[in-house]
Order: sequence, then C-alpha cells, then structure tokens
Amino acid sequence: MSGIVRLVVCALLLCLGVPAAQAAPPFEIQWIAGTCVACKTATSLVDVQFVGPQEAWGIGYAPPGETGMGDYAVLHSGDGGRTWREIPEPWQHNESPVVAFADARDGWLKDIDLVAAETRLLWTRDGGAHWRRTAMRDLFVDQMQYLGHGRGYVATFDPYRKQGDLLSTDDNGTHWRQSALPAGFLPGAMTFVDPRHGALAGCVGRRLTVLATADAGAHWRAHGLDLPPAPFKNADDCTVTPDGFGFLDATHGWLLASRRYDVGTIPSNAAAWTTADGGATWQPVFRAGYRFPDEDFGGLTFLDSRRGLLWKQEGRRSKLLYTIDGGRDWQGLAVPRAMTTCERRGGEIDCAGNGFWSVRIVAAKTGP
Repeated sequence: MSGIVRLVVCALLLCLGVPAAQAAPPFEIQWIAGTCVACKTATSLVDVQFVGPQEAWGIGYAPPGETGMGDYAVLHSGDGGRTWREIPEPWQHNESPVVAFADARDGWLKDIDLVAAETRLLWTRDGGAHWRRTAMRDLFVDQMQYLGHGRGYVATFDPYRKQGDLLSTDDNGTHWRQSALPAGFLPGAMTFVDPRHGALAGCVGRRLTVLATADAGAHWRAHGLDLPPAPFKNADDCTVTPDGFGFLDATHGWLLASRRYDVGTIPSNAAAWTTADGGATWQPVFRAGYRFPDEDFGGLTFLDSRRGLLWKQEGRRSKLLYTIDGGRDWQGLAVPRAMTTCERRGGEIDCAGNGFWSVRIVAAKTGP
C-alpha cells in the first residue's frame, strides 16, 4: 500500500491507568503520504477538507523568513491526498486563507486583498480556476461557511461599532440577508448543519458564549460557558479561543475552547461541552490544565452522539483522547505524527498532519 500507512489504533493504546486487556477503540486511522507538485509556496499541509473519497482541498504553509508569520497557499488534490497542487488564487502572507467547498468545483474562499488591505469573499464554479468577488462590503468578515449551490453564511464584526452581524445568501452573494447578533458578541467560530439550524461560538466580554438559531438567524438563544478566569484585569479582552465546534444534526453538538498563556507560571486551560437540544443547554464533558506552548489542545469532533475524538499536541507528536459514551470517560491514544486541524465528513474524520500527510479516521468494522 504505497503512500498509505494503515494503523489499527489498538496497537498504539496508552494505558493511562486502563487495563491492557481493554477492547480496541471503535475506529481506525489511515495515514496518507502526500507530495506537493511544483509548489512555489507550500512546504507543509496545515488544513484539509475532503469533499469526496478522492477530492480534497487544503491550506499549504511556509514558515516565516526574515519577517512576518509565514506564507500560505490554497491546495487541491484529486487523488485522495497523494499529490497536491497550488491553485492560482491566492498567495497569502501572515494570515491563512479559508476555503469551503461543496464538491470539487463549487466553493468559497476568504482571503486578504494585500493591495487594498481588506478581507475578500470569493466564489468559484470551476474548481478554483476562476474566482468572482461577492457583492458585499466585506472588510470585517470574520467567519464563513458554504453549504453549496450558492448558499452560505458569513459572520462579521465591526470593531468600531462593536456590532456583529450574520449575513446569508442563496445566490453566491448577489443578494444578502442581514441579521444582527446580540450586542457585544464577538464571533469566533460558526457552524450550520442546514439552511436554518446553526450556531456561533464567541465572547461577550470575557465570557465564552454560544448563540444558537433555528430560523437562520432571525432569533438567537444565548448560553454562557465558563473557563477558569483570566489573571488579567482588562475586562474588554476576550482570551478564549473556540478550537472545535460542530453539530451532527440540528440537536447534537460539541464545543472545545481554550484560554492560552505563553507564560510559564500561568497554566493554560481547555474545556469541552456537548449539547443535545440544539445549543439551548450545554453539559461539560472535559476539562484540563496544561503548559502552552509545550503542549496544546487542537480540536474536538464526534463521529456520532457517543463516539468523539479530541487531539492534543505534545511537541512534534500528537495524542488522541477518545470517548465511546458521549464524553463521560476518555481514553488516551498515541499517534506517530503531529495532527493539526480535523474535519468531520459523513462517517469519517479527515485531518492534516506534519509535512503533506493527511489523516483519515474511520469507524472500525464490526463482525466477521
């Protein structure tokens, strides 16, 4: 199996106080070795989105040279992540572009117009060969999600008015519907499972807050969540980052959030919650303190309402924590390479790994 290292994860199970005879986790991991063909920018893959078994989009990254935070490019693979190519648009410096595709040809792109120094929202129908800019003033675009066939959502925040809005379109941005977010809400992550049901995670002041809607943003339900308080006195700063946020359907969802401090004497904190009522209420399922940047929590996602995975960076490697009971108990699992972002697609989870590795996590087969 050239290019693919298939690992049955029970062989890598860490005990963490669990008897060695414990049953194997209910999933398997496939490591897919990739190369970037004639790439001018990317030296590694930092984000990946599979839209089919073979079609994938990714974000390539090059570490910084003399200045800045590095360079980024949008990548495409048509052979399951074995080869990647940079598409003509865009090259980015300091801030990663964001891509969201419904299939191999139909997608959106959020990037920075380096000449005008403003955010752009673009769309394509030919797999990124040509892009068109949406008809909106998109200077303050913060989050975006594309559902396909011209339908998508954008969350914006105007720092001068301190006001956020949700914008939705059915025609690739020719027309927009605008819904004001509650006053003071700063969006940090967004997820929609269909045209009406969705949620935003962000901050009101210092407090982590989730907004849920069942009518495309006409009405919102707000729910505040707590992490250990920040040790600083500036009440205007939000120091909470949503790291993993998603829904399986209109009712079942999850959220992982962290408060990070790059100071040895101040511990960072991570916590996770789940909801079974569309975001009206949230139940805590995980909490941990850690030392950033030596270790860090990267994300959380669920295969179904009971089986979930949370991944953590430890140096150049990663550790998976998994649950089979909806988050009441977690087991540890070492993996041989670092994992970055992961995204759920149907019954599997796809992640980016070190270099141009991509990772596919699938439910384990049962029975003979």
